[in-house]
This record gives sequence, structure tokens and C-alpha cells, in this order.
Amino acid sequence: MTLQFVLGKDGLDHQAKMIEILKSQKVKNAGDQFFYLVPNHIKFESEVDILKQLGEVDADTTAQSAVQVLSFTRLAWFFLRNTPEYQKQRISQAGINMLIYQIIVDNQDKLVLFSHEIHNPGFIDQLSRQIREMQAGNVSPENLLEMLENDNSTITNDLRDKLHDFAIIYQQYVERIANQYFDSHTVLNLLSDKLLDIDLSHYHFYISGFSKLTAQECGLVQALINQSASVTVSLTLDRPYPNELPKQPNLFLQSAKLFHQLYGFAADNKIPYLKTVMADQPRISDDMQKLEDYWIDSSSLGNRPVDPHIAKESIQIYQADSLYSELDQVATMIHQMVASGKYRYADFLIMTRHLDAYQNILDPVLTTQGIPYFKDIQKSMADHPLVELLGALFDIYDPKRRRNYRYDDIMRFLKSELVLPVVDGRAMPIDAYRRAVSLTDNLVLKNDFADKRWTQQEDWQYVWLPDNDEGESSPKISASDREISRQINLIRHMVRDLLPQFYQKFYQAKTNRDAAALLYRFLIDAGVVDRLQDWRDAATDAGDMTRSNQIEQVWRTFCSLLDECVQILGDKPFVAEDFWALIYAGFEGADYSQIPSTLDQVSVSESGMVQMNDYKVTFMIGANDDNMPDRLVNENLFGDDDINQLQSYLSDDQYLNDPAEVQMAFEPYLNYLAFMTASQKLIFTYTNKLNDESSVKLSPYVSRIQRFFNLPIINNPAIPDGQHTVQPYVGTKLGTLHHLIQVAQKNFKDNQGLGPDWAAVFQLLKSDPDVGEITNKLLASIHYTNVPPKLETPLITGLYGDELNISISQLETFYKNPYEYFLKYGLRLQERPKFELSTASTGTFYHDAMDQITKQVHAQNIDLASLSDGDVKQLVAQTVDQIVHDPQNFDYVVLTSSNRMHYITTQLEKTIQQMVQTLRNQQTLTPMRPQNTELIFGQPNQKQALSGLSFDLPDNRTVKVRGRIDRIDSMSTKDKRYFGIIDYKSSDRKFDFNAAYDGISMQLLTYLDVLKHNLARLNPDDKDAAIAGALYLHIFNATFKPGELEKAGFENALLAKHKYNGILVNDENLVDNLQPDLASGTSLIYPYGKKKAGGTTATSSLIRQNDLEAFLEHTEALIKAAATNIFAGNIKLRPYQQGQMTGMQFSPYKSIMNFDPILPDNQYRRISDDSMADVLRKLGGKTSDGI
Repeated sequence: MTLQFVLGKDGLDHQAKMIEILKSQKVKNAGDQFFYLVPNHIKFESEVDILKQLGEVDADTTAQSAVQVLSFTRLAWFFLRNTPEYQKQRISQAGINMLIYQIIVDNQDKLVLFSHEIHNPGFIDQLSRQIREMQAGNVSPENLLEMLENDNSTITNDLRDKLHDFAIIYQQYVERIANQYFDSHTVLNLLSDKLLDIDLSHYHFYISGFSKLTAQECGLVQALINQSASVTVSLTLDRPYPNELPKQPNLFLQSAKLFHQLYGFAADNKIPYLKTVMADQPRISDDMQKLEDYWIDSSSLGNRPVDPHIAKESIQIYQADSLYSELDQVATMIHQMVASGKYRYADFLIMTRHLDAYQNILDPVLTTQGIPYFKDIQKSMADHPLVELLGALFDIYDPKRRRNYRYDDIMRFLKSELVLPVVDGRAMPIDAYRRAVSLTDNLVLKNDFADKRWTQQEDWQYVWLPDNDEGESSPKISASDREISRQINLIRHMVRDLLPQFYQKFYQAKTNRDAAALLYRFLIDAGVVDRLQDWRDAATDAGDMTRSNQIEQVWRTFCSLLDECVQILGDKPFVAEDFWALIYAGFEGADYSQIPSTLDQVSVSESGMVQMNDYKVTFMIGANDDNMPDRLVNENLFGDDDINQLQSYLSDDQYLNDPAEVQMAFEPYLNYLAFMTASQKLIFTYTNKLNDESSVKLSPYVSRIQRFFNLPIINNPAIPDGQHTVQPYVGTKLGTLHHLIQVAQKNFKDNQGLGPDWAAVFQLLKSDPDVGEITNKLLASIHYTNVPPKLETPLITGLYGDELNISISQLETFYKNPYEYFLKYGLRLQERPKFELSTASTGTFYHDAMDQITKQVHAQNIDLASLSDGDVKQLVAQTVDQIVHDPQNFDYVVLTSSNRMHYITTQLEKTIQQMVQTLRNQQTLTPMRPQNTELIFGQPNQKQALSGLSFDLPDNRTVKVRGRIDRIDSMSTKDKRYFGIIDYKSSDRKFDFNAAYDGISMQLLTYLDVLKHNLARLNPDDKDAAIAGALYLHIFNATFKPGELEKAGFENALLAKHKYNGILVNDENLVDNLQPDLASGTSLIYPYGKKKAGGTTATSSLIRQNDLEAFLEHTEALIKAAATNIFAGNIKLRPYQQGQMTGMQFSPYKSIMNFDPILPDNQYRRISDDSMADVLRKLGGKTSDGI
């Protein structure tokens, strides 16, 4: 029995010394067994490397039977594989979760805290992790119970309650596992006990690659020291620490603790201690040794002199513009170094603390640069389509839920593509299935089909109906519509025939065993297993063995989960939500096993994991202050404060994971090990912006290195520029082409040609047989202009005919962006209709309610001003109820669809109620009264309340303007009758003279023009008829601040909130009579004010009659100009811009237009910011067509 240490800095070759000792002992002890123990993560690579060193120098192959390279768990297998304990049935992590779940259910009456947490996502897994940590720390349930029963215990009440519940669960877990299963988490303790019965006098153990050990691992090593012929331990440590630990801060503190612990054990047990062997052969370059010396010294606050002069290529720092550019530069450098012939791919390690940020770009970037790689981070199965299908299956129907077969759940099920309809005895072709699902998706989204609509016997009908406000009659059901209906019903029939009968049986299952059998049978009968086999075979045929293996693994995992569920919970009562939660937790905890596809490949890993140190070049990507040092947070069941309390009650051979603050002190050492993985070059890369656009800085660790060695920070921009050479961007042909296109685009924009270097690259790629064709195609796109071509006459006639029946909103759309008009009203492209209360339908509801109330008041000769608040409330309630429950009107069915919609209906009703109160209060101050509501004009095939506007155009074409005026008010004075337009708006709107002049806000002026042409028709008597103006009324439920009510009183405050906004004719007779009692001051109703000295205030929204006439003429010119341009095929992509508002801001057609202001031909049409006086002056000049 002997103990010996091999010590030294990480930059020294520890393994060579270990092999030297092993060889020596092998010669002295022929016939003995030798075990080289390493962390499980690097076992395979270590085995290859060690066997090479043990073999003959010139031998191509080597084999060793006396030397085995194992991890601790494989060592346990070696000694325990034939024991009865090792033959017990295994239990997976998912099975452990199921067992813990059942323990909590069985002990709910005893638990103080945890009984209510059982259904919280992740809680069972958190408990499981905590049990594993306790086992690894040699902390038994009995130890925890002793703490609770100790009268002198000072643990807090919160921890006491937590500990009480945990100890109950932990104790029963240990008992149940011991009786039925082999627990892999206690296998090291089992091995330690077993070794007591084994003669190890001819066994030699070499332990390498560990900086600290769990209590279990430490107990095993101590058992080996106590019983084996020899134990040799390699530690990254600057010197022995037999008597005392180094003073902090010290980089090697953790390794020193381990040395001290093992040395002390050997001394206590009188184990001979052989002289420490110091590693003395550097395995890294001189410059990397300088980095090592500096890092050790600076991390320990030392002041030893270190030479700061190194070659510029030994340690490099690159700042990238984005994560993609960062990884692209790394891949390019690797490609260039391999192309030089001095490196193999296996010489490179790409490492960062957390790979999550690079997850979506890692494969495309490395694949583009043609770099084979192996990512040794496990990938969870939880995202596989089978798991998505199962999740949807459990979400679609719940007998305790009011609403089932919901849109999101059904679509997740269908879009997993694992269940296909059977057509003529065969599964439906996938392309046809996808089209049918898309059509079904549209119909369900539009009508909110759910519940019995999916299971009804009657077929669904898909009929396209144009919007009624376009004035077109509904077509008959066409053959195309019938075909669409057929495809949709194929999908619905599959759901109807498959799911209800499954749910009927499934939710009647008495036990988990019954439920598991029903679920398995469903997946067989529904064709899911056949579909998975088809996927696997297709992947195999395509040579994608990784995907093929993943499909196989996910199905095997599912079957294993069901088996464990039956074995552990089989006879327990079936609870559907818990059944699925446990299955899903099993998938979350299951990772795909990965097999490297080739030996020569780049390794990609995380710096928190132990690594081989045989790389020549290491790239530390993500070297920012968010990752280096890591920001550690304890997410375990027992927090840092809990751990500190518990540790004080544990013995020396029991210890838990360190609190976060202690782990933070370990960060410099972890990063030191990462730095030392490179023997020749260490390259740091970082970016100042993460994916979420949050800002980060260069890591303080790297900043220290940069300052000491005076290193430059190199920035190669993501898009190459003239200040940088071509070299950093030249990788594979496709990778280089990517950057060539970026340069060409930038230079084309700046009206510059390619520089000589990029021109040479272009010539090489253009003539290359592999990428020449794609190079020419892609570079031809540099001249892409994104200019929609003018429409040809036959197409114009086909779209619009010779008569344009156009609404005002369509005219405004044309002026906002002619191309959007073409897409929306020419091609009639629409967003998918949804079953929801949109902003537009809310506005329509307000219009309908106000219209019906006004008509009712007129019909019953009610004086609105005489109604009380109670009368108004009753009137509004009756009207809203009639609208919502009108059997002939399906527009507002959504308002009866849920409790949430019922609440929204009450809010809508309150808004209408306030508006009617406002109208009533207005009528006590003004003689203006509503005369007509919802007056239709220009609508073809409908009875017209008013004559529309019609204009003849060149080439025998005509434009007719149609629309609906919300309300026309009128009042009579001594010798005149005035008529005014009121337009309801659900959003605040002010009259904008610039927008009206330009054409993007034509509504009020067009209505006034219609009113002007219909004055005689509207006038009931012989008085002269005149226009009063056009006003917006904002319909909303106003809220008030206390100061507003105190200052003006409720009624006046209400009037002020709902004051009209727009334009009034500057007519003295009109202004004097609109609010007769107003002698001076601002009107509470209308947008004008009076001066005491006479006349109106400057803020009044008044327009002279002749200016209004000019504006109306201009509006007619805008109508004719728009129609002329439409008939001329003008579909310019020219959105307007007014201040911060643009024609692209809320457009649903952005993805079609691809508008890019960077392109010279994609520019906004800017609207002037002139004063009202300037706009009126322009009316006397030439009218612009606005585009």
C-alpha cells in the first residue's frame, strides 16, 4: 500500500510522468493489474492517448490487457458486474421522478410544504437533483432526521419545514430503491464496501484529471489507498501542501484541499507515502507558459516577474460585430490553418461557458466553412415531433375543462405530421396533407371551431365570401370551393374518427397500467409507429445517420418510459395530468446519445467541463463579462444559506456542493484549465451585442491578459470594408462568396467598383466549376431594384374593368402606397381572418350602436336632452343586447363566445352609454341635432340615401366614389339651415391639413363634397342650405383625474373629453348659433372659441367658404388623379412618410413588398409639414397627384 502524487502546473506534461511510473511498476510487478482512472467525459480520448503512449514508439497498433482506462462508474462495473446487487433492475431518471411523485402522493398528509408543489413544472426534477446531491455527499436520510431531532439545532424554521418534508421523501425513496432497483447514484459506495472483501494487493490505480471529488468519490479513492498495492494521483498543483492549505487567494486552492485530504488520510492510516513527483516537461509553447505564469501569479496576488513579450499570434483577441460574425471568423481561421497543412481539424477546440447562445448558428456556420465538428453537449429529446404530438394529444381534450379541441392544441397535433389520413388504403401524400392542413387551419382560425364542431357528423363548408363593404354580391359555391371543402373534411374526419373514441376509453382508465396500454395501442393504430419508421428509413437512405438514430432513440425512450410507468405506478389510480407530466419529464431528462462521425474533427464544448489537453489551438468564444467569469445562481431545492446551515452539522466525510459564492472563487481556476487546453495558440473572441441586443463587455479576465501582454484587439467587421484586407474573409468557396456579395452590395450602393483584391476573388469564384454558376447568379442580384413594373392594359382591364367603384379608404390606401392598393384591392390579398374582436370590428360595433340609438330616438320622437342617466342606461343596454344577439347578424357572435368576451361587451356598453350621455348633454347647449345616420352613397346595387360622386376619365373610363356617412347633423337659423358631417372614430383623430392635401386623409372632405352635392335633397324646407363643416367624434370611455372634476364638474369635464375635432365653415351666423349661450371663451362642444371683443380665437378650426370650395375641388382632383394612375397601371412602391408615421408601419404586406430604404429606388414620399395657411395658399396653385 502506497500513495504517491504527481504534481505540477497544468502546462506541464503530467500524463508523461504518470505513464513513466506506470511502466516502471509494470516491469517490477509483472502480472499485476493496472487501472488508469479519468473523468467519464474524457474516458474514450484518454484511453486512446494512454494506450498510444504505452505502445511501442513505431508501432501502428497497440493492445494492453493489464492496463485499463476507466471512469469511476466503469470501475464499479468491473468489480461489481457479477454481484447480485449489480444484477438488479435499472431505473432511469424518469423512473426516479415517477417514484418520487408516488412517494409525495402517498405522504400528502405528512408533508408541510411539498404536497402542494407536486404539479408545479420542474419540482419533481428539482427534488430528484437534490437527492442525487445528498447521495453524492454521503448524506443519508437518517443524518437529516438527526438534525431535526437535535434539541441544540439552530437551523431556521423555514429550513426545518423544508428539511422535514425532504427527509420523509428521501427516506422512502432510499427504502423503495433498495428493495427493487439498482441505484446508480450510490454505486460508488457499494463499490467501496465491496472492495473490503477483495484482495487488491496486486492492483495499481492511477487517478488523473480531477480537481475535486464528491464525498462518494473521495470515499472510494480512500478505500483504494487503504487496500491496493499503490495509488498514484495526478493533481494540477504548484507544490505539496501536507500540513496546511495555501493562503487565499490561491489559484490551486481546490486541488490543494484534495491533496491535503488524501495525504491526511494516508498519514492517519499509516499508508506509506512516496516522494512527490513533480512534472517537469512543458507540453505547451514558451508563450503559453508565460500566460500560465502570469495567470497563476495575478490570481494569487503575487508579484513575481513575468516576461510580457510574446509572439503576436500566440494569444489573440478578436472583437466581432455579431455572434454570427464571431463564429464565422473562427470557422474561417480554422479553415485557413488546416489548409496550410500544419494542422488537422482534431487540433482545434472551440469552447465557451454556455453554448446556448450559439445553438442556432453553430451548424450553418461550420457547415458553410466545410468544418467537421463534434459537439459534446447533450441534446434533449423534448423537442422531437413525437413529444410534441403526445403533448398535443393530452392538451386537446380534458373532461374537466369547459372548452376542448382548441385551435392551438389541434394544430400542434396535426402539424407534427405523425398522423395522416388514409386515402385509398394508403397514407395521404405529405404535400397534399400539408395543403389540406393549411386550408383547415384557415377555416378553424376564421370561425373558432372547437368542441363538438370537430366531432359533428355534418361536413364543414368552405365558402369564400368577399367583404360586403366592397359592394360585391356573393358568388355561388364553385367547384374549387367544393374541392377545398373535401380536403378540409378529410382532416376533420381523421380527427373525428380517431380522437373521441381514444379519449372515451383513455379517461375511463382505472390505473396507470390501463392508461399506458391504451396510449401505446393508439399510437400503433393511428400509424405513428409506421410514420416514425418511414422517417428513420428516409434518413438512413439520405445518409443522415444522426437523425436516423435520434428517431430510433426517441421511440425506445418512450417505450421505456411506459414500461417504467407500468412497473412503478402501474396499479396506482390514473391521474391524466400527472401521467403526462411524468412522461414529459422523462423526455426532458433524456438526451440523445451521440457518436462522433469521424476522428478528425473540431471539438466544440463548454469550459465548465473537463477537457483533454492535447489541442494545439483553442478558441474561447463568447469571452465577455457575462460568461467569464460565469454568473452563478443556486437553483437547487436548498439555497446557499440552507447549505451553509446543513454543512455545519455534517462530518468531515460528508459534504454538499459549494454555495454559489465559493463556486465563484473557483472560476479563475476553471478558466485557467480552459486556457491551458491550447499548446500553441489561444484565441479569444467576443461581441458587444448578444442575441437579445443586451450589451456586454470584454471579459475582465481577458482584459487583464490583454493589458499585461499589450495585445491588440482586432476587429474585422461583419461586412468587409476598404480598410481591411481580404485575408480574414477567405475560407471555403461558399463562405468566401458570402463575403464577396456583401462587399459588392456595399460598393454598389456607394457607386464604387470592387477593389483589386476582391476583384481577383470574384474572377476565381466566377471561373470555378463548383461555384461559378451560383456566383454569377448571386452577383447579378446586386442590380436588384425592387421596382414593381407598370401593369399592362389587358391586366388592368381584367382587374378593374372600365369603371372604378372605389371607397374613400381605398383612395387613401392608394396615396399611402400605390403598391399596397394593388395588393389589397387589385389582387385582393387578405390576411387570414381570425375569430376575434379586432379594432375594426370594435369600431363597427360603435357605429351600429350609435346608429340604432339615434334612429330609435328619432322614431319615437324622444327628446334626448330630457332623458335621465337611468333612461340612457336602459336604452343603451337594450340596444346592445339586440345587436349582440341578433340571429340575422353573425358579426358579433364572438362577443358571446366566452366569459372574457362577455366582460368586453360590458365595457363596450359602458362606452356607448357615456357617448349617449355626452350627446344628451351637448343637446342642452346647441340646437344642432342628428338628422340622418349611416347614409349610403355611391354603392352599386343598393338603395342610395345620397347621390355619389362620379367622374369621367380618359379612354371612356369612369370613377365612382362610394361610402357611408356616419351622421349628418343639422340646425336652422332665421334664414338658413346648416348641415354638418359627424364621423365616428374609435381612436383619437385630428384634422390634418397636410394629410388632406396630400390624399392620405380624404374622408371628411370627400363627405363634405358629397354633402354639397346633396344639400337640396337633404333640405326639408325652403331655407337656404349651407355646409356647417365636418367633425370627428372620438368614441371612447373617458376617465378623469380628480382635478378635472373639481375644476369643471362632471358634465363639463365629460363634454371636454368628447369635444368634436375637425373643420367648421367661418360663417358668423353659424358660429353665433352653434352654441348660443357662448359669449366668449372656448366652446365645450365644437372646435372654436370667441373673443370678448368679438371675433373668433386663433385656435379655432375655421375655414373660409372659398378656401373650403378650393379644398373640395382639390379633393375631386385627387380622386381623378388616383383613378387615372390606377387605370394607367401605376403600382409604385412609394409609401408615404409624415413625421414618425410611414405607409409601412402597420402594413400587413411588408413581407411581400420587401421595401428597403437602403435601395435607391425604395424611398419614402415625404409629406410636407406646412401650416394651415401655407396649405390653403397652395390650393391656388397646381394640384399634385400626390405620388
